[in-house]
Amino acid sequence: MKMGKGLVVFLMALLLVFVLPMVVLADDDTTTPGITDESSISGDTGSHGKALGKDKQKENRGDNKDWIAAKDTLEQEKDAIEALKNEVESQLDVLEAQYDAAELANDTASMETLKTQIDALKAQQTTYKVQMKEKIEQMKLVIKAQYTLEELAQLQNTEEEFSKDGLDVIPVENVLVRNGNIKFDTPPVIKYGRTLLPLRAISEGMGAEVDYIAETNSVVIVKDGVEIIFSLSDNKVLINGVETAVDVNGEILNNRTMVPLRFIAETLGIKVQYDPDNKIIEIDTDTDDETDTETQPDAD
Repeated sequence: MKMGKGLVVFLMALLLVFVLPMVVLADDDTTTPGITDESSISGDTGSHGKALGKDKQKENRGDNKDWIAAKDTLEQEKDAIEALKNEVESQLDVLEAQYDAAELANDTASMETLKTQIDALKAQQTTYKVQMKEKIEQMKLVIKAQYTLEELAQLQNTEEEFSKDGLDVIPVENVLVRNGNIKFDTPPVIKYGRTLLPLRAISEGMGAEVDYIAETNSVVIVKDGVEIIFSLSDNKVLINGVETAVDVNGEILNNRTMVPLRFIAETLGIKVQYDPDNKIIEIDTDTDDETDTETQPDAD
């Protein structure tokens, strides 16, 4: 029996509808059987635990030229305002010391003059603080813009689950990376008095190379000649081959390996500061200064 031409075309189209998605899904299956946390460590990995190419890693971190340009511009504007605020605060320190000396000497004329100057500087300080806050809020919006609505909804669901477990969640937009980019699929949390972040996201965000070694169930982080190995089987940590004590071990939350920010930053020579006024964690990936890691008062 001969089939009509229309029926043949219909059957071919039907075949493509059912077969093509199966092929795509088969090609996209990159999970190593038996490794619970592999995808959380090095991103999308192959069956042998090798990380994908840098282009894919950059895509995972949300590297987008327009997004980066907007973020960098706001960062420069915030830095300029902060420099002005710091200068005003330095002048305030000098004038307040002079005021204290005048008060001890009962020099009321000088006290009155200094108070006028101090009040004017405090007004400027307040203005700069407001401007900085506005820039930071703009930066938060830019950071959130790199996430899709689906990703934001998933993050929100995870935040709610973490909150139910008694964890303090840090909004993803509250983590700013200078001279680098970071994109989370699991929000940072505070646990055991430490700020914990997803290992892959924070390591790659700091410019480190991250690999998962399936044979040893361990993670290797390398940056500027420093190698950190996290053994997930026994919670041992090696820095350039030397076993090192960690006050808070990495642990798995939401199928992601979470590690203490302070430990990673200090080991890699990264500077991390906490802004209590705006509740922002700022990570500087390009500094030659001595590391000065600060987090929230209860996350130190």
